[in-house]
Amino acid sequence: MSVDSLNLSAMLGELAGEHRVPGAALTVRLRGATTSVVTGCDRHEGGRPVTTATRFPIASVTKAVTATLVMVLAADGDLDLDEPIGPHVPQLREHPVAAATPRQLLSHTGGLAAAGATDPAHTASPLRYLVEHARSTDLVLPPGSGFSYSNAGYVLAGHLISDVTGMSWAEAVRTVLLTPLGIRPAFVVGAGPGEEDFAPGHVVGGLDGRTRPVRQTLSAAEAAAGALALSADDLVAFARLHTEAAAADPDLDGLLPAATARAMREPAPAAEPYGLAAGWGPGLAAFTDGGPPWWGHDGTGDGTSAHLRIQPEQDAVVALVTNASTGAALWRALVGELRALGVPVADQGPPPSGPPHPPPAECVGSYRNGATEYLVGDDGDQLSLAVDGVAVAVLRLRPDLGFTMHDTVSAGPPHEGRFLRDPVTGRVDRLQVTGRLASRAAPAAAPAHQP
Repeated sequence: MSVDSLNLSAMLGELAGEHRVPGAALTVRLRGATTSVVTGCDRHEGGRPVTTATRFPIASVTKAVTATLVMVLAADGDLDLDEPIGPHVPQLREHPVAAATPRQLLSHTGGLAAAGATDPAHTASPLRYLVEHARSTDLVLPPGSGFSYSNAGYVLAGHLISDVTGMSWAEAVRTVLLTPLGIRPAFVVGAGPGEEDFAPGHVVGGLDGRTRPVRQTLSAAEAAAGALALSADDLVAFARLHTEAAAADPDLDGLLPAATARAMREPAPAAEPYGLAAGWGPGLAAFTDGGPPWWGHDGTGDGTSAHLRIQPEQDAVVALVTNASTGAALWRALVGELRALGVPVADQGPPPSGPPHPPPAECVGSYRNGATEYLVGDDGDQLSLAVDGVAVAVLRLRPDLGFTMHDTVSAGPPHEGRFLRDPVTGRVDRLQVTGRLASRAAPAAAPAHQP
């Protein structure tokens, strides 16, 4: 069963125009048939037309690729998913993170803060990044006890890959995983000759409403968390490893054993990715809308947005890559349109509706995730959020202390978050936003005003 390419192409073009996305590519595989469509140009005003071979930065969808390579190494007996990582990183043997396991790192239950040092001098290599990160921050949670989305955890996973294979993360991803799948990757950072050709991202909107190309700012040390650039067709070729049909396809050559692929779809008991997904396994998030779960990952880079969904039993995959900050809003609109065309793709559900709840004063204050400060202020009938001193959103609170976060900087769609109470004292002591868990540091001296 295939999807009508004319309908799919017209739909993508219309949504790209509506959301001011300069270029996008969409590939849909459904019950063995694959359809690819593209629209626009790789650069606003004067770029090359997007083709099915155009590579876009996929940002955090890279994590699904990194996790798959870790799982391949584990299936080969080169790595134990449930043994502490300390022996692989002797420089961190005195730090609590040494007790974390690869499985916990891949499911964001390793307890690490979201990111490490941002000083380029501290991020020249993944190992230097990790050592500096461990010195400057404590764990957000004890390993295995809860969910907090972490780029640093994937930097550590990339280091494990290098330690086991003797190759850099990029070399290992290319030679062990992607080349056997017929995929020629590009890299946002750490590119070799011929590996730096990808569509630039664009910021849409702002005070003057313009669309501008932007530079990718990912540090080289964080490559394993977000450096890949792939086409939508590439993403589907990769994702087919995670379908039940892979075992019967000689072209996939048993690269990822079926039992290992299924293990990536087992939600970690401690993983509660509130507002991001319904659950999280080692490298893949679960998305449910009442039917069978779809698995995948989303990625937001500098002016880019990428989305991958996989339904293993139906041999179904949906991959969207875009070169605009509004690509995530395009994706949310696309999900409904795909369902109307007979593609039952699942996504994180819409925010709960209802009138905003007056914010209690106890939510106001400073919260920290590693070196990052989230400052919550009271703007009267709603809360405001500043990250490291920059006002970024308003929060519409609900009685259960969940909230919808409306971005005041970009034209992105709303996100879900929540405040959490200490189970003993009952006081609000934590904030979970975009999957990151932050603990209360201090009451706010003043509200975080928007610029």
